[in-house]
Formats: sequence, structure tokens, C-alpha cells
Amino acid sequence: MLTRESLATLHGLRTRFSAETGRQKLEQIRALGDLTLRDPAAVREFHELLLFIAAYPDNRDVHIAAEAQLTRLASATERLTRTIRSASSRLADSGIAGTITRYQYSFEALSWIVRRHPREVALDWDDDSLGATADEFLANLACRVEADAISSGRWTTRRWLSLARGSEDSELGWLLREIERTLPAGPIRDAIFDSLEISVLWKLAPTASRTLCRFPRRRVYYHTDGLQRVIDTAGIVNKPLKPVAPLPPRAAQQLIDAGSASLFVRNRETDPMTYADLREVYLYRLERGIDVAVFGMTPERRLPIESYFGYVAAKNRIPMAYGGGWVLAHRCEIGVNVFDTFRGGESALVFAHILRVYRAMFDVREFRVDPYQFGAGNSEAIRSGAFWFYYRFGFRPTERRLLELADSEAAKIATDRSYRSTSSILRRLAKSTLAWKLVESAETTPDLPSVALAVTRQIAVTYGGERAKAESASLAKLRRVLGVRSMSKWPTHQLRAFARLSPLIAAIPDLSAWSASETRSLVELMRAKGGPLERAYALAVARHPRLIESLRALAHDTDQHEV
Repeated sequence: MLTRESLATLHGLRTRFSAETGRQKLEQIRALGDLTLRDPAAVREFHELLLFIAAYPDNRDVHIAAEAQLTRLASATERLTRTIRSASSRLADSGIAGTITRYQYSFEALSWIVRRHPREVALDWDDDSLGATADEFLANLACRVEADAISSGRWTTRRWLSLARGSEDSELGWLLREIERTLPAGPIRDAIFDSLEISVLWKLAPTASRTLCRFPRRRVYYHTDGLQRVIDTAGIVNKPLKPVAPLPPRAAQQLIDAGSASLFVRNRETDPMTYADLREVYLYRLERGIDVAVFGMTPERRLPIESYFGYVAAKNRIPMAYGGGWVLAHRCEIGVNVFDTFRGGESALVFAHILRVYRAMFDVREFRVDPYQFGAGNSEAIRSGAFWFYYRFGFRPTERRLLELADSEAAKIATDRSYRSTSSILRRLAKSTLAWKLVESAETTPDLPSVALAVTRQIAVTYGGERAKAESASLAKLRRVLGVRSMSKWPTHQLRAFARLSPLIAAIPDLSAWSASETRSLVELMRAKGGPLERAYALAVARHPRLIESLRALAHDTDQHEV
């Protein structure tokens, strides 16, 4: 029988690479694969070891053996959960094929799951109820004349819903369809659905699980040279990349499906993944088996000023990290999350290539990291010493006193390898954003909260706080000042983007003094915010120094008012 003790040798071999250790790994994988699977804890550990080895294989034989055992594990785990009652609960939320994941997904994420895996997902009933809030909400989805049956209490929510849905749909499918019919898409529907706290049970099919979810086929990289942990970060990040066009629709959908599954089975979501735009998916196929897929969002979900592009990174086709970059001008605030399974591998190298991709895509000259990533309100990041991961890359605190503290701590570590920064020091260091300037002359990016507050003040002072009046007046002003005549042939999303940006652009005091080329490019970039490719907007902003300077001035004026 497979036990955790029997896995000790393979665990010790996973990060060692030579001809001999490769042979030993192969022997261990084959021997362990012949053992009976009855211990859920051992199944979990074997699964994680196989994923790591498949992502970092010594050679072809090791890779084939690891992938074959993962395929075997997918069917064996399903049998295990059927035959041993406790195994199902002990393997729940593991993300392993054939197991159950229980979670409260967003409306869009759950809609994706139902579209792709309609037979594997169902409502998580609690004594025939979805919870008081959701039970009461159902009346809003019914005809008015059905209300008495719902409110009478004579029938449980489950019984009523079973009748109401008819024979064409599942209970969950009917619920989502009726919510979609009743509430228009957007933040309000999202908030209402989240408030219902509807939990679902998702039985993971093989390709929708952590076990066998894969990126598109590519040549496998074999680690005959071991793991590359000492890297030239600046050299990698600044290494040029060939331009990559958005993927065609079919390939884009396959990548969206792989990225969505890799996050959703882990009970995680990011906006660019949940609201991915089929027209704007990029795939960068890099060295050492590394892939970085970048996802833009649909126009109605994009941020008002910045551009938020998410990513999922894979190693030898296996998703191993995710995150996103918030781009404005030549600055990108970046976040990375390496899945636990792949810690101890080439995380730093993969992150360097992620930065390389964003630098190439958006002409980034400065990367920033939000304090949460390395400890602010994040105890796991404090325990792992995440601050030093970024420091070694070249990131430094933007506040002088914390920069001095960081350099002092780094000097102590350099002279005493046993020295460790205390939790209290790491929490102090997490009070400042980290920045890494790739180009020393990179200009300061406008502070967006201050820019947004400038708009709030303008609306309050000029329009008495009336948003509708401010929006219509701003739009009229811009059409006059920027020389925009007819907008009747503009696509809907471009019209909407232009209107949404209008209160901000109208707050620029010297707009009428801009040159013809500056105003023309401004109109183009405002439309691009709602265009098919948001990357065009992000690059247009970076190439418009007059706009960036004006936004900086707005932020500065706001800060002066606040002093």
C-alpha cells in the first residue's frame, strides 16, 4: 500500500539532478505506481511529487513515467473516493482529478464551469436550503403569481426549484440563466450574486483538475543541467522578445479554459481570468519549457485608467504560477503567486521571464510591488520572508527610511548567513511599496488615488456633486475642445470608454492649449480604452507625455489641498 513513509525517498530526490538520481527517480515512480492507493494523505503527497517531477523532469523516461502515473492517479483516485467513505472528504478541495471541490464562485466563474462541465457541478444543498438570503431571493426570479407558493413555507427551496426548472436544465443551470435574464451584466449583478453566498460542488474531470490541466503542446525541456536558481535578473528581464500577436479564437479559448481551470480548482480567481477577452490572449513560449499566457479583459470590465492584464505561467505545460500586472505609462505594478507544489523549483527564473514579458509588451521601465505581496496583512508572506525574494531581484523600498533599514538587514545577512530578519522588521518593511527601475531616468507615474480625488473635487465644486450632470457636461466640453464632431459610427464600447474618461480629461485645466497632434492622439487613446485590444490603449498612454504630465499635476494639486 502507498504510504507517506514509502514516498520519503522520492521526495528527497525531487530537486536532485544527475544520471544516477534520474535513474533512481524512474525506479521509485514505477515502484510506487504499483502500490495500492488507500491512504488519502499519501495520495495527496504522491500527486504533488509527480506534478513537480513532470514540470522538472531529468529526461524523457522520467517525464513519461510521471505523466503516466498522473493519468493512472486520475482514475484511481475516483475509485478510491467511491470505495472508501472517508477518502472523499479527506481529498475534498485538493484539486485532484475525481475529487470534489466546494466553493462560492463569482457569477462569471460559475457560468464558465457550468458551460464547460455541466454534468460535474451542482448546488451544494444544506437540508434542502441554499441559505436564508438565497432562498428569499428566488422569489425575484419567479413570476409574480408564483410568489405565494415560495413564501408559504409548504415546500422546501429544493423541491420548488426542482419543479420550477422544468426538464431542460439543471437546478444550477436554471438559477444562473434566470439571474442573467433578471439582472444586467455588471458590478451590481456581481455584488448581488456574491451576497447570496451560493456554494456549489464540482467533481473534477481529469483535464479540469490540477492533475491533468495542461497548456498547449510544446517541446519538453529536460533538466540535464539541474535547476537554475542563480540568475542574472536584469539580463533576463531586458532580453528582447519577438512580438507576439493575439491568438486566434480557438487557440485563445483553449488557453482561457486551461488558465481558468488552473485557478478555479484551487478556489482562486483574478479579474483578467474571470473576465478574459477572447480577442486579447497572448502566449509567449520561452526558454527552459516556460510559457507565459497573458489575458486582457473584456471592455466593460476594464479598469478606468490603468490597464490590468493577468497571466498564468506554465512549466513544461503544467500551470505553476499566476498573477497580474497593472500598467500605466511605463510603470507596471506586478504580483506573482507560485503554486505551493512548485516551490523549490525555478520560481525566481519564471518570475524573471514574467517580468520580461510585461517589459516587452508594454515598454515597462519601472516595476512595482504592492506591500501585500511581501507582508502587509499577509502572514504567510512574513513567514516565508517574501520581502527578500523581491529584494534579491533589485526591488527596493520607495521610502528612504525603510530603504536604509532594508540595506542594513541585507548587510547583516551578507556577513552572517545564519541571520534572519525578525517578523517585526519584515512587517515594518512591508509598509512601503517596492520599486525596481530598469531605466534610471524613468519618470514618476501619477498617483491614481490622488488623480481620482481630483475628479471628485471637480464634480463637487463645479457640478454640486451631481454625477450625471458632470458626465454629460464633461463629454460636451471634450467634444468641443478636442474637435470631436460625429460619434454616431463609433462602436458602443469605444463610446462608453470615451464617456467614462471624460470627467477626468475635462479636469485638465490647460487642455485647450494642447497641440493638434496631442489632442488627436488623446482622442485615439480614449477610444482605444474600449477597443478590441486594450494593449493599444496602454501603449498609447505611455507614448503621450503631455497626458502623463497633466495627470501628475492633478495628483500634485490634490495632495497640496490635502496638506
